[in-house]
Amino acid sequence: MHKISLAMASMILLYLSSFLTGGLAFVTNVIMARELGPEDYGFFIAILAVITLVSSFATAGVPHFWLRVFGQEGRQAIRWVKSTLYLVSVSIFVISMVLVAWAYWGPHSLIFQNLIIWLFFPVLAGQVLFELVVAKLQLEEKYGALSLWQLLLNSLRFLWVSVYFSILTDEYDLINLSIGVSLCSIVLVIFGVFSLKEILQGKLKLKGHSQSNSYKLLRKPTIKNVIEESYPFALAGFLYVVYYQSDIILLKYLDSAESAGIYNVSFIILGAVYLFPAIFYQRFLLPKLHRWAVHDKAKFISVYQAGNRIMLLAGLGVMGIIFLVVPAIIPVIFGDAYISVIPLIMILALCIPCRFLSSSIESVFVEPGNMKRKVKCMGVTALLNVILNIIVIPIWGNIGAAATTFISELVLVILFYLTARKHVY
Repeated sequence: MHKISLAMASMILLYLSSFLTGGLAFVTNVIMARELGPEDYGFFIAILAVITLVSSFATAGVPHFWLRVFGQEGRQAIRWVKSTLYLVSVSIFVISMVLVAWAYWGPHSLIFQNLIIWLFFPVLAGQVLFELVVAKLQLEEKYGALSLWQLLLNSLRFLWVSVYFSILTDEYDLINLSIGVSLCSIVLVIFGVFSLKEILQGKLKLKGHSQSNSYKLLRKPTIKNVIEESYPFALAGFLYVVYYQSDIILLKYLDSAESAGIYNVSFIILGAVYLFPAIFYQRFLLPKLHRWAVHDKAKFISVYQAGNRIMLLAGLGVMGIIFLVVPAIIPVIFGDAYISVIPLIMILALCIPCRFLSSSIESVFVEPGNMKRKVKCMGVTALLNVILNIIVIPIWGNIGAAATTFISELVLVILFYLTARKHVY
């Protein structure tokens, strides 16, 4: 009974933190969207979307790999830490160089190049450090600290944007706005480095396993071993961003920055809704699923089956609420310039039951063989998404992008279900 109470308290804490974090992100985007207008807002958001896309590779899949390997090996998995952090450092450097080259030699204006220079490295490093610290706190089941960590970046961005547009200037400048956003990420990096010192020193307070340090350390892995184990997680993260967020980037290049800005308004509303399954599975349940997959298979399967039913019903309910509420609130919150967001939301709302259900199904793909099958499903979906976007965006603009997103989510949940049915149970 005590364990159930602790679990419920932890979940409530994570949800409160996540909703507050999502609320801050939402308000920050509302302020920028209203003050910048659709074109400049779309321009700024497209750059952040590019950095988010490459950051999934910069992590090298290490945060999710930590959850799996510590779930399997317990404290023995300390042997992987130095090699994985070295790989992450190299990955950040290489991707930074690629991003700079793309900024200078791609089809970009001078303002785009300057924005990339000010934004790319702090935001990229901040995103990577954020994910690594999240994994560490999940392993320790320090949900209070995790809740505060989730709040940090969006709180800083909200404060900066609020001060910038209300006090510091009447005439905005995208470069100055970007410098402030970069400084917020630098603060995150500083806190992140201090947090990771403990795991480097072997002081991880791992939950669900023996806390004894009197264990015989197994052979230390090489960088090649790390890459072989973590690359499926890196690919999964990259492919997720491709089919979920590449629409914004493609809209900027194939249609217009204004179209990308309008689409992103619907995107951030959808992102707020997706917090429901994401927090439960990715923040609370995932470390336990890695452990149960090895040590308690019956519990692993029962949680999966119950989760499918609950997530599908919850997704349908939330979709209905979006249909009823959003058309009335969009003009009030964002202004008349974003009235064209409403039909996009009506299309994207259809994705909600698919995403809720796929969050439950994909949670069981934690074993190495099933993780590779998950990556294949996501690869097919990402390829389909990009091809459809290239075809439909020049014809139907952001309406075509929204329809493509729904098709992609539907295909993915079907592929996930068929794969789980065949290979998991």
